[in-house]
Amino acid sequence: MSANLSMIDPHVLQTFLAIADAGSFAAAARQIGRTEPAVSMQMKRLEELVGDPPLFARVGRKTQLTERAEGLIPHVRRVLEAHADLSNAVLGQKPATALRLGVPDDYLESLMSGALQRFARRCPHIRVELACHCSETLANLVSERRLDLAVITKGDMPSEVEVVRHEPMVWAAAPDYRLEPEAGVPIATFQSGCWGREMALRACGESGIRHHVAYSSPSLAGILWAVRKGLAVAPLAHCSVPDDLNVLEEDGLEPVLPPLPSLSIALLRSTAPLADKKARIVLEEEIRMAMRSSAYRREAPDIRSLI
Repeated sequence: MSANLSMIDPHVLQTFLAIADAGSFAAAARQIGRTEPAVSMQMKRLEELVGDPPLFARVGRKTQLTERAEGLIPHVRRVLEAHADLSNAVLGQKPATALRLGVPDDYLESLMSGALQRFARRCPHIRVELACHCSETLANLVSERRLDLAVITKGDMPSEVEVVRHEPMVWAAAPDYRLEPEAGVPIATFQSGCWGREMALRACGESGIRHHVAYSSPSLAGILWAVRKGLAVAPLAHCSVPDDLNVLEEDGLEPVLPPLPSLSIALLRSTAPLADKKARIVLEEEIRMAMRSSAYRREAPDIRSLI
């Protein structure tokens, strides 16, 4: 190790963590608001300071972290947390008592519960103020600095947001539900402002399938009620389909409902000042871990004859 380690700029370490979390120099550059050449220069400087063996290796056309770099990640996190503590002490700032988080409620139970439980253990002094709305509303609340962090469906958001998961979207129905396409397919979905809703309705329109929104609700519970009663089918994130409902596919002869695109789930950060930035760093870390490790609720979807 070089004797110059004490001279490493915390911003360089933050860039290193961004690369580790985002998976590439380009994605990290978008995440932290820098150009890719600037990120590359920072990492070149970091490698000069820490010496051999290198932190990055070329694998085909991609640059990946080496085993040595992977081993440094937890140490870098602790250094940045300590630096945040020192900054708070020097500036006389008290740790934040609340962190304002936005999550669509169809992701809350299926993808977020583990992350929030672990965050509570790591930061017991932080109160989480939870807001459950559609992604468009959450994005507006973040831009207005009324939320500190949000998990959203990316939709038409700019590419600078950090995508942490790609989730299949599927059609869900009650076990005894039978489609009658000639009568028009009744759909239960979230209210306007939900990007999943817009994707599903667009897919139906482009496929020429007769359809109409029979039920709309701001909450997942309202949608599931209509589906369980056999009143409609619903386009949902695969992770949000409960075990008592079926995932519909093609019947093997002709398409019944159009295939749906995957949902890009992303982290959106506010520019609102935080007295305790460490809390948001910890929460983001737990969310990334949860998004990457959460398995689908089913090992395989049910395939049934629907007509």
